[in-house]
Amino acid sequence: LIQALFFGDGGITALGANVFNMASVGGCVGLYSFKALQGLIGKYPSAFVAAWLATLIAAVVAAIEMAIAGTFPLTVGIASMALYHAFIGIIEGVLTVIVLYALEKFRPDLLAWNRE
Repeated sequence: LIQALFFGDGGITALGANVFNMASVGGCVGLYSFKALQGLIGKYPSAFVAAWLATLIAAVVAAIEMAIAGTFPLTVGIASMALYHAFIGIIEGVLTVIVLYALEKFRPDLLAWNRE
């Protein structure tokens, strides 16, 4: 809602699609890629990759939705969204690792991997 009202990103009419892309697609991609990679490359690199991949895949799904709606051609949408969100995903990954590191240091009880 804040994204729609303050940033003008999609507006209220696109709220359902934005929630689906960020919460469902991004959340599932992030969770399952983190779980798949954690044992292979460690928790912090896995968190970085999962955050990056969740951002990228959610953007690609948004491009597919916009192509279905006729906003712009699929190839243009995927190329544009993937390019920009690949860079945005790097920032997302770095911030995710910083937050997880801070939680590990100051409030480790909040992290599920410390309860397993």
